[in-house]
Amino acid sequence: MSKNMTYFEYKGYHTRIEFDYDSLSLFGKIEGIDDLILFESSDATKIEEEFHSAVDNYLTLCKEVGKTPEKEYKGVFNVRVTPELHRSLATIAFKQSETLNSVIEMALENYVDSVSALIETFSYSPVPSTDYMVKKVSSDSAYSDRFGEVC
Repeated sequence: MSKNMTYFEYKGYHTRIEFDYDSLSLFGKIEGIDDLILFESSDATKIEEEFHSAVDNYLTLCKEVGKTPEKEYKGVFNVRVTPELHRSLATIAFKQSETLNSVIEMALENYVDSVSALIETFSYSPVPSTDYMVKKVSSDSAYSDRFGEVC
């Protein structure tokens, strides 16, 4: 199944919109909460509206049943690392009079900042344009001499 993805945010909730070429439909799931909230549309101009409706319906339902709506990403998660890395992080935290959590938070912030900068700097389409590929091959005289002209 081939997919293209787009991201949306609404009222503090996020989703990744995916396109399923097999069913020719768009679909998504509200990310970062335990409740399963799905939505779909066969109309690309309506998918963001469907996401908004899904969030609004979730919030309304929670209110009707007296449940506190989940917030995405509460800031708490388990991370499994090797004992050696755990020891190194704990040693760094101890020597800097910091908590292990604060050292890990700083490391994660540095990682996110670095990767975000790289993504912005080297942003590219993962699939090269076929127009470019055809032009490149057809203008390559060695290819043309060996295999003939590209149609």
